[in-house]
Amino acid sequence: MLSPTHISRSWTRRELLALGAVVSGVVEFSTPQNTPQPATELSTLLRSHTQQLLDAIAAGNRAPWPRFVAEYVVFLAEDGSRESQADLINEIRVLPPEIWGRIRVTGYDVVRHDRVAVATYIADEDEGYYGQVIHARYRSTDAWLFSNGAWQMIASQVLALRDDPPAIELAPPALDA
Repeated sequence: MLSPTHISRSWTRRELLALGAVVSGVVEFSTPQNTPQPATELSTLLRSHTQQLLDAIAAGNRAPWPRFVAEYVVFLAEDGSRESQADLINEIRVLPPEIWGRIRVTGYDVVRHDRVAVATYIADEDEGYYGQVIHARYRSTDAWLFSNGAWQMIASQVLALRDDPPAIELAPPALDA
């Protein structure tokens, strides 16, 4: 417990300088160097970044990935594997002529927590594979960090959404067979 002598004692110049340095560091640390955008602007921006990343996959364009995805990203793919930024970039290749793909971002929602934003959305994918069209949907959750004046994805988890096939009615004799 502090006694009145501790509270009213005089401070040495060295102690005052040290205290000033600590207070300055706290004030400087707690004041954001770059203020992020309001939530609606941020949602539009991050949705655009996300769509650019997805568009780049089918096009075989690696350029957006190092710009929007942090070097030390934690990326969990739909098969449960963990991939690095380098793994993700190395997988991007131009598709052969018999294969095409398109992924649309739908249901995009983002919640900002100061310099971190958590986004969730559906990646609605159509893929042409040797004349057959395959449709798939994925629920993704991405964490973005605002640093050095830009937003970069620092984590992502992708889950394949499984849709039940449509129900059909069968006549009792067909069921009995």
